[in-house]
Amino acid sequence: MKSQGVAFLPLEHRSSISEYETPLITTTGDSLTVDFESTITPIVLIFIPNINIDAKWIQKGLTVAGGHGEGEKLHKLYEPYNVSVYDHQIMYICDEHNHRIVEWRIGDTHGRVVAGGNGQGKRDDQLNGPLNLILDKQTDSFLICDCGNKRIVRWPRQNGTAGETIISKVSCDDLAMDKDGYLYVSDHQRQEVKRWKIGVTNGVVVAGGNGKGNKLSQLDYPTSIFVDQEQSVYVSDNHNHRVMKWKKDTEEGIVVAGGHGRGNNLRQLSCPRSIIVDQTGTIYVVDQFNHRVMRWLKDAPEGNVIVGGKFEQGEEQLNYPSGISFDQENKLYTADRHNHRIQKFNILNPEDQDGQTSAKQKVEKHSEFFAETLHMSDALRMPTHGKTVAGGHGQNHGNHQLSKPEGIFFADEQTMIIADSNNARIIQWKIGDDEGTVIAGGHGIGEGLNQLNIPTNMLIDKQTNSLIICEWGNRRVVRWSCLSGTTEGEILFDDIQCNGIAMDHQGYLYISDTEKHEVRRYQMDQKKGTIVAGGNGKGSSLHQFNFPTYLFVDQEQAVYVSDSSNNRVMKWDKHALEGKVVAGNHGRGYNLNQLSYPQGLSSIHR
Repeated sequence: MKSQGVAFLPLEHRSSISEYETPLITTTGDSLTVDFESTITPIVLIFIPNINIDAKWIQKGLTVAGGHGEGEKLHKLYEPYNVSVYDHQIMYICDEHNHRIVEWRIGDTHGRVVAGGNGQGKRDDQLNGPLNLILDKQTDSFLICDCGNKRIVRWPRQNGTAGETIISKVSCDDLAMDKDGYLYVSDHQRQEVKRWKIGVTNGVVVAGGNGKGNKLSQLDYPTSIFVDQEQSVYVSDNHNHRVMKWKKDTEEGIVVAGGHGRGNNLRQLSCPRSIIVDQTGTIYVVDQFNHRVMRWLKDAPEGNVIVGGKFEQGEEQLNYPSGISFDQENKLYTADRHNHRIQKFNILNPEDQDGQTSAKQKVEKHSEFFAETLHMSDALRMPTHGKTVAGGHGQNHGNHQLSKPEGIFFADEQTMIIADSNNARIIQWKIGDDEGTVIAGGHGIGEGLNQLNIPTNMLIDKQTNSLIICEWGNRRVVRWSCLSGTTEGEILFDDIQCNGIAMDHQGYLYISDTEKHEVRRYQMDQKKGTIVAGGNGKGSSLHQFNFPTYLFVDQEQAVYVSDSSNNRVMKWDKHALEGKVVAGNHGRGYNLNQLSYPQGLSSIHR
């Protein structure tokens, strides 16, 4: 039996563009034969995350699939084992004990079965405990690790009713493919990882294969694997509670995480599962029995917990997680197995979404929004030296200090309202004063009505004498009265990854959503709003955005948007179906025709 195509790696494994020939695959028994004579040549996109070593994730996870208890209905999952994010919007979930692969679009309330789902079994139309998959985009099919049936099957992605076995008699826990199209499979019964090369009939052991044990040449129940650009193989050595790295053509591995016995201190792991290695060599590993995801910097003696660590069902907890995936904005997705759900953890700093910002490149963003249209002469020139009017005393929480201020709003000529982002507060500061006054938040990071979480921008609604605040970290917009003595706010809109906010002269509210790549206009009594810019998915076309941040609305209700990751500013006229570029759009850079992650903006009337 023959099948054609080389598998695409899941999104978290892609990092560069390469070309290679795609062989025909033939199987006999437990061997794989690759026919090099009949080939096609696809373009393969391989993404390996590039994540800042200081990156942090919001600890409150969002349930994006399942979460309704175990079950077989399409809004439920039953111990999902792995998740792969594809094209930013689609997750493919190995729903292990429902014996099926589920496609689930982010934002939907239910998924659809794309493989299996016909009960537990070994027929061609059945699966038995699938644990992982990779996508062959050339043939638009999945390669599935069908663990309970000890086989790897190919299954058409569109309207597939049955699969075909391409490898049998293998106790597979995971599979991967490198940039040259070689297939890697872990076998927990033979305690090895094999690679099938082009032109040979039998796989080659590339890790383990020396019996069960804890020597550097051995493995004990290998589960998840990851293959880097140098064809080094990383292996979750589950019962040895360590992650091993086997360089190409070596006879033993090296311990790169754990290896100090089973435990829960930062030097230890407990039955590790899914692993991802980014471009810097940092390892991200699911520490399953410690209910956490850990990050292990290259050559570090210990790791640190990035999410989880508590054995619970809450939004900040995980319950025997098994799989992880990153999207291209470095949002973390976890298969929270015993909670029967997929959790998404947003990255904490918006400016680090693409992982490109280094510690030296991070600068405090001072975004400006003005309530009234500015009138300035063409001849006006700004001074070349600035004067500090707020903060400047280091990054801390004193009232004379700021910590990563984001939006700024002038209540009058002498009074600034500042979104003191990392201090989770809004602070009022009169020009000439040595310190400000907290007028919203200031009770620590949290989701209580007296708390804020990464406020990014705000404005004053003079009609109600209140602040309207974008809370990026809590995914909500809140109203906070300006009256003295106010101790908490009220939620106006939630479930929106808001970053920028503006109001037009008719009192309509405009909010940017960095997750849905759109701007919506709201009446105060509306909950859904109307899309006025973007809303066509992430992209660089004139009808799209890529991480829209700050806004300005002019007197004609045209919307100006900082299209941050496209390094441009767009103007969308009222009722327009697409915008036009008014600044930048010549790539990221520091030339005078370029921008680099634009944020705050205003428009000047002449």
